[in-house]
Amino acid sequence: MRKTYKKISVFLIIAMCLVLLQPIGPIFSVSADSATENDAGTDSEEIVYELDEDGLDEQGIYYTISEVTMTAMVGTSVSTVRNTSQYIGANNGVVTIPDYVVWEGEKYPVRSLSTSSFYYNTYIKEIYLSDSVFEIGQRTFVSSTVKKIYCGKNLTSLTYDMVEESEKLEEITVDERNPYLSSLDGVLYNKDKSTLKAFPLEKEVEDTETFVVPTGVERIEEYAFQNNENLSYVKLPSTVKEIGEKAFSSTKLKGIDLTNVEYVDTDAFYSSSVNWVLIGENARVCRTAFGRCSSLKVVYTKGQWVNDTSIYPNLFYGTTKLETLILDGDMKLSPSMCGSLANLKTVVLPNNLKTISPNVFSGC
Repeated sequence: MRKTYKKISVFLIIAMCLVLLQPIGPIFSVSADSATENDAGTDSEEIVYELDEDGLDEQGIYYTISEVTMTAMVGTSVSTVRNTSQYIGANNGVVTIPDYVVWEGEKYPVRSLSTSSFYYNTYIKEIYLSDSVFEIGQRTFVSSTVKKIYCGKNLTSLTYDMVEESEKLEEITVDERNPYLSSLDGVLYNKDKSTLKAFPLEKEVEDTETFVVPTGVERIEEYAFQNNENLSYVKLPSTVKEIGEKAFSSTKLKGIDLTNVEYVDTDAFYSSSVNWVLIGENARVCRTAFGRCSSLKVVYTKGQWVNDTSIYPNLFYGTTKLETLILDGDMKLSPSMCGSLANLKTVVLPNNLKTISPNVFSGC
């Protein structure tokens, strides 16, 4: 009996110690805020939704299941139909795309959003793309009411034509672990921020009319600011060397300094409201870069354009109000470069101008 008693005593002592130590736990616990901060950059818990018999998740979103790839896609592949996700506003417009969906007992990773999944959707306000999503279709959010887009760590691409005419879009945020994309203050960039990819139409800036592009950006991507009616000026750092096609088309910009830019692509400022433009040395300006800029009155260009491929015909096509053109540099003017400028009153030519091709100022 004595030996049994000793064994029981030992067990009692251990149990009592465990009980006494129990209250100590919270002293070493991590606060919610600290946990969030410490967990940044780590994998979050998987989100899994089960689909009903119609292929809809709990948000009312439709998925296409591929038995070949064993993956799921939001919406359908029919690009001519609007809002193939069938989403109609559950959760007050906040959408979460899960990591997996379960269909007939099988678990499928959600890898993509179809081209027309939220096309013209007027219910969506925010969307969170899980880490499982790799790609989204070209017109996924076009003309939708989405305000905020959160991109997970594996999304490979997001360009302006995916959110074109999304007039309520305020910000795009990218997971810091994403190796392809990044964001800064709601603006989308590539990973090393050398390319500005998309500026949300409703993004607020500190100066209500001016956005300052961060130093280090080298390229403004195609359509990046297209249709923006809130900005009057975009200040480019000296690092920006290229302006993509239609990057500033149909904007309300009042002027633009391209002093350090070396390449301006086709229709870059087409149908914008710019009043004045400064074009820098060694610039290559493609055709109709400033076409139909009905408010453009003054252009100052300084370059070393020495062949016809450096500056294309119809540079100012449809720009009817241009009054002053100042040319400064070693250049050769291409045929029809300044044609049909009916209101052109003043042209200042450089002293070292080498060649003027026929019909440069025809129709002026």
